[in-house]
Amino acid sequence: MEETRVCPCKAMGESRREFCAAIAALGLGAAAVAPGVVAAFSGGFDPIMRGSAAGETPEFNLGALSSLPEDGTPVKKAIIADKQDGWTKYSNVPVGAVWLRREGDKVSAFNVLCPHNGCFIAFDPEGKQFKCPCHNAFFQLDGKQNGSSISPRDMDSLDVEVRDGNVFVKFQNFKFGCEEKVAQA
Repeated sequence: MEETRVCPCKAMGESRREFCAAIAALGLGAAAVAPGVVAAFSGGFDPIMRGSAAGETPEFNLGALSSLPEDGTPVKKAIIADKQDGWTKYSNVPVGAVWLRREGDKVSAFNVLCPHNGCFIAFDPEGKQFKCPCHNAFFQLDGKQNGSSISPRDMDSLDVEVRDGNVFVKFQNFKFGCEEKVAQA
């Protein structure tokens, strides 16, 4: 008895030519849709994948040197910047704050967040010292701990430079609860 082979394409009622045309149409359709799918996924994951460039600390102009008292009295200055949160961009919003101290032409800057738990450090003009109200930690005007403190380190100093009569600060936040000053990502 002779065995007859039946082409699967013919069994389904299609010729080889129709089958190849269908495969080609499927491939062309996938190629046409692929850029849109890639764009949708890359746009959707962009805020997640985007990061700040490694090693870059933003610098902010906090105003004229002449606006700071020469006697070393600290002045709190807000850090205003554009902020992107996921897909939403906010313009000119407070992203932090610093304490600035001027003694003659020398300026020092400290992050206002306490190294213990991130509470806002206040200035006590009567005691001429900084105070964290969350756990009664005290810091001297140079940012060093004053007496016994629960804070694991001194106030976080920031790089500051005076150029053309203006005060520029490289602002960053640091991890809380660590003995070492470690920058937050």
